[in-house]
Amino acid sequence: MYFNFGDVVVFKTHPYTSRNQNIKIGGYADYTSPLMVVNKRTENKYFDSITREKIGEILECVYYNSKTGKYESKRISSLDLVKCEDKVFAEERKKLLHDIDINFEINKKKTLESQDKEITVKEIETHIKSNYFNVKVVLKSVDIELHKEKINREKDNGELIVTNHLDFLPPVMTVIGYRFYDEKNKFCQIEGKPLLEFKCKWFNSQLKTYSEEYLKVDTLYKIDLGLEVGENSDKRNLLEDYSSYIDSNYYHQIKLKEPFELEEIGLDVGKTEIRNTLVQIEDITFKHYFYMALVDDLLKNKKDSILVSQINKIPDNELWGTRFPDYLNRRSTSIFSFEFKAGEYYYISYADKFNRFSKRVIKVREVSLFVSDKNKLIEDIGLNRKPMNNNEKKLKDILSSEYNMFSIKLNLDNNMVGISIDSEQIKVTTSNTILHHSSVSILLETNCLLRKGKIRHFRLDGIYEIQSIKNGSDWFEEEILYVSE
Repeated sequence: MYFNFGDVVVFKTHPYTSRNQNIKIGGYADYTSPLMVVNKRTENKYFDSITREKIGEILECVYYNSKTGKYESKRISSLDLVKCEDKVFAEERKKLLHDIDINFEINKKKTLESQDKEITVKEIETHIKSNYFNVKVVLKSVDIELHKEKINREKDNGELIVTNHLDFLPPVMTVIGYRFYDEKNKFCQIEGKPLLEFKCKWFNSQLKTYSEEYLKVDTLYKIDLGLEVGENSDKRNLLEDYSSYIDSNYYHQIKLKEPFELEEIGLDVGKTEIRNTLVQIEDITFKHYFYMALVDDLLKNKKDSILVSQINKIPDNELWGTRFPDYLNRRSTSIFSFEFKAGEYYYISYADKFNRFSKRVIKVREVSLFVSDKNKLIEDIGLNRKPMNNNEKKLKDILSSEYNMFSIKLNLDNNMVGISIDSEQIKVTTSNTILHHSSVSILLETNCLLRKGKIRHFRLDGIYEIQSIKNGSDWFEEEILYVSE
């Protein structure tokens, strides 16, 4: 395997693989070697003594030892190393850590005509002083080291406890100087890149003072949290925005880390993707080099943490519609009088048959009437008597069919409901007193967003609170268009 400067690698005894660093370390975690960054490729090569084929090379790798407070470099055979394909543990944080490419950055500012000219040492020095002095940088192993976890069993109750393993977590530093580490050849003869080292400064937690070290540019990330958004007079700081939202009643629209599709019945039905969720901000935390917000997630119905990034604030009057019970307007005293619309989103408080209480967002597919004892229902509502009018005959025919589940339309005029075999059939109207019969249950067929869009049925008499969500498809399904406040 070929290794480049700046590649994040591990010794072959390390439990991480090239593509999987999401592994918890059990046993004696101190045996786990550090993640390292390729710092130098030496001229020494390994050759097979018989075939004389090259079988490896010596690489110099650098890592930070947080117990000694020092950067350490080790020479290791490439045959003993595994390259970590993903240098950043989570996709969302890749936009915070940037490779440093001085030549590319300088050429980006030039006109097309001047890009063909060789970059001078003076241009490089001017660019570094203008764009990197006092800027935060960190060793490229930072994100994987930050999220390296160990797992142990607690002695008292035998539970598995997960904690961070931070023995080799590199510090966040600032750039205070630079130098060419080869004064004779200041540029790479193969790639033309400047052979630079940044002089970095950080607080040394072991020595309780500030330390300085020269590190090669290829081994470092530039940190840019992107907290400043907007332009000119509209420019604002996201951290200040988040602080102002703490403990407010506002919900905010953010992208889901893992979008999901709503379950559908039938092969030819188009899929609907849920891309976003709504959150309330409760607190702000700092994790080594980035900010996180502790939030209450409406779809997950639990606390979560998100990266501080751009969000959309949603005013209450644009989010919430009708509700049950509506104590403010003294309406909707009966759950059966609440109007559900197919394709609309609702936030409900629900207790199942085991009296387990939960809150969840649902998308209504259909409202159905389930009859457990059709003969008793037909007898009790007088459909066995003679003579019957045409409407009663149609209702009896529907209830006498092979089905136990029927489509129903609630909240019609004059305390009536509409019943049909399915939503495509013509409905027959009858008094809403049928809803209170012991053999009848009203069910909502929904896509439950708490269950990743799976189809779930909810008893209407198990719902204690309902809030309709205005324009729910815009909030949950559509691409987010961020607006300035």
